[in-house]
Formats: sequence, structure tokens, C-alpha cells
Amino acid sequence: MHGIILDVKIEMAQEEIWDEEAAQNYDKNEGMFAPEILAATVGRLAALADGGPALEFAIGTGRV
Repeated sequence: MHGIILDVKIEMAQEEIWDEEAAQNYDKNEGMFAPEILAATVGRLAALADGGPALEFAIGTGRV
């Protein structure tokens, strides 16, 4: 076997990831939350549902 195997675990506190700036910008209506992006996402999910029920989870911030 060739190569290097790294077993590295990086721990970060929630405060390091979700700071005040992240909270203020999390739901801004731009980028992946722009209406034209969400419209395409909703259209695709509706097509996949094919008229049936659908379960949505972990997509954005609940806007879909």
C-alpha cells in the first residue's frame, strides 16, 4: 500500500462557527437563497415528487 493515511480530528466550538456575523447574514436573500435560485429548486423538487407527497429536510433555512 502506498500513500499516507491521516487520521486528524479537528474540534471546533459552536461559537467559532456560528458567530454574530454568521447569524446576521444567515438568512439574507442573496446567493443560494435568491428567489430565482429557490424557484428552480422548488420546481425540481416538485417534478421529482411527480404529484405525490415529498419530504424536505436540510435544504436551506426552511425557505423551500
